[in-house]
Amino acid sequence: MQQLIYHMNKHHIDIICIQETHIPETTTITMDGFVFYLCGASDPSDTHAGVGFVIAPWALPFTHSFLPHNPRFCSIKLRTQPKQIHLYSIYAPSKLSTQYHTVAEDIARKTKFWDALTLSLTTTSSVDILSLIGDTNARFPEIPEHYHEVVGPHVWTSNTNPDAPDVTNAQFLLPFLVEHNLCLPSTFRPSPPPNKITCKNIQATLHADWNHPNPHDFAALDYIILPRDRGTTLLSAKSQPTWVFDTHHFPVSFKIRVQDALPTPKSTSARKEANQTGQAIQTLAQERIGTTQTQHDRRAG
Repeated sequence: MQQLIYHMNKHHIDIICIQETHIPETTTITMDGFVFYLCGASDPSDTHAGVGFVIAPWALPFTHSFLPHNPRFCSIKLRTQPKQIHLYSIYAPSKLSTQYHTVAEDIARKTKFWDALTLSLTTTSSVDILSLIGDTNARFPEIPEHYHEVVGPHVWTSNTNPDAPDVTNAQFLLPFLVEHNLCLPSTFRPSPPPNKITCKNIQATLHADWNHPNPHDFAALDYIILPRDRGTTLLSAKSQPTWVFDTHHFPVSFKIRVQDALPTPKSTSARKEANQTGQAIQTLAQERIGTTQTQHDRRAG
């Protein structure tokens, strides 16, 4: 936790969306003024999950209503007016090892997640601006055909096995985006390959270099998802491989322009803070702040 606080202070990050925390309970922890909202799994067989947020002290006046939906996604609301942002931290199930599980079990687990997330979004106020950040565990072997309005031409493509008899998260993600009129805005703008990759594959070669990534060694699994008519509010999206954490995933920083009116602060000092920080919200997707994930559950698909 201190490591996350260090990076938030150093890079002036307002909110961190965290996934796969391995924390079994739903709780709130305050440390050095930073608030950790954690949503965990009570089921011992699902302790690899767990999601949450870390809110910086200067961003607290702009957040409210933490909702721990389930161990794979939670949400919080930002006090932007007249429309508030409903921010989700999500973690889609990775591919189960076929050595220990059947293909049917893998598909059922993914279906359960995407159905639950769809239900949550359909019950969300239509006035709220949706924003989802986290690990989609979705790989694109090529630029998706027939989905050009939701996934752009600059998506990072990575290797998958086309002969595998399973259903990948990308096959769930694409219709999900269409159904809710959402998109992956970072894929519509060019960026250097090191800024696109968000994960080093377990099967990566010994000399894999994130400065010169290739589809065999690296993947892009972590995204920000925004409404299609709000894609331009994303000011920047950049993987941060140099920010060292004990994980195969790289932190991904996003900066979002808040175009709607700011909330009215309750004090003069808060009003001054709003003038300084309210023009943009910088968030960070960061995974695995707990123990390392077991190898059989690290496979994306």
